[in-house]
Amino acid sequence: INQIIFLNNNKNNIRSYDNDETCVTFSNSWIKNTRKYGTCVYIDLGAHHGDSYGSFIGSSDTDGKNGIFSRMFAGSTITERNSCHVHLLEGNTMFKPYLEEARRKSFIPDNVFLYVPSLIYGIDTELSFYINPGSGNKPGCRNCGGALDPQHSSSKNSGIVKKTQTININRLLYENTIPDDHVIIKSNIEGGEWPIIPCISKSNSRYLIDELWVEVHTIDVAPTLAFGPETTEYSKLRHDMKIIENSGVEIHEFGASCLTKGTFSEWCLK
Repeated sequence: INQIIFLNNNKNNIRSYDNDETCVTFSNSWIKNTRKYGTCVYIDLGAHHGDSYGSFIGSSDTDGKNGIFSRMFAGSTITERNSCHVHLLEGNTMFKPYLEEARRKSFIPDNVFLYVPSLIYGIDTELSFYINPGSGNKPGCRNCGGALDPQHSSSKNSGIVKKTQTININRLLYENTIPDDHVIIKSNIEGGEWPIIPCISKSNSRYLIDELWVEVHTIDVAPTLAFGPETTEYSKLRHDMKIIENSGVEIHEFGASCLTKGTFSEWCLK
């Protein structure tokens, strides 16, 4: 299988709805998915070296049965996961060999699609991605990372910046899922959730999602993108998450705001 980097990006004859410079909710240039049968679809935003995907299918060699991802997906209503359609998005090319190996070992490799390097966003464009090369304390590059936020706590001093293609979250859903699917999104994108959650809440694509597992990063981690719990922006993000939840999406939060018992604690993984 060839590496898949971009989806269809035909910009001719575009008609957009409720769009702005950071969020396109729909365009008639997008290619509607015409699959005739429903299936499980797992979308991993910030796939890293495949630890969360491995936990999802029950074969992780890094997270372990008591790790956060294993405990997360133990609560999912999807039991047969080996045949799911899988979309793994990662901005750091250092993880590409791990994700290629995960695809090779998967039950149906043709159902596993890699987008490396790519970032999830509200529009299709190119953005600067700030890379953390890792400290070398773990095998290979498993502790590497990256963020859209130039002041992110782990990558602000690395000096490694790469222009990286983004994929519109609403287009990804529209072109790869159908209403009969059971769609699970896991998001651990180091502050990048702040622009995409409002964009999902504005789009009918939110009705295609069944489960959203998201780490909401705090201002101390991503000071350029995130906001503090007492701010209007924080309340607005919570409002947007409620819109998504009220659209029939089961939301679980598993990150920093849970540890601090913040505004999002009602969704925290127990």
